[in-house]
Amino acid sequence: MDMDLACPTTTGIDILDFALTLEHLEAAFYDYGITGCENDHVTTLSSVISSLGGNLVPERTYNFLVENVSQFLVIAQALETTGVSAYTGAIDSLDVHLLTAAGVIATGEGRHSYFLNVILGQVGFPYALDTPLSPR
Repeated sequence: MDMDLACPTTTGIDILDFALTLEHLEAAFYDYGITGCENDHVTTLSSVISSLGGNLVPERTYNFLVENVSQFLVIAQALETTGVSAYTGAIDSLDVHLLTAAGVIATGEGRHSYFLNVILGQVGFPYALDTPLSPR
C-alpha cells in the first residue's frame, strides 16, 4: 500500500494562528485562576499576527467543569505540555523574524509545564526532548 504522507503547506500565519488558538484556550482556562502570563501571550501573538496582515482566530468559550484544585492542576499541566510541544513542532516552519516572539513564549510555557509537573509530584522535566506537535 503506497500512501502519500505529504503534509499540506503550513505558513507562518497558520502556525501563529495555531499558537493563538492554544493561548486563547489557556487564557480562558486560567481565568479560573491565573491570567496574567497567558493574556500576555494572547496579546503578543495577536499583535504579531495583526502586524503581518493576518486575521486573528476568534476567541472561544470553554467549559472546563473543574470541581477541585487537583483537577485544575491536571488540566493546566495538559495545556502547558501541549503548548510546549506545539511551539517545538512549529519552530522549524517559522520565518526567522517570528522566532523571537515564539521563543519567548515557548520558554514561558516550558517553565509553566515544569512547575505544574513538580506541584503534581512528578519529575519536573520527565524527558530529555519534547514531543513536537503540528498545527495540522
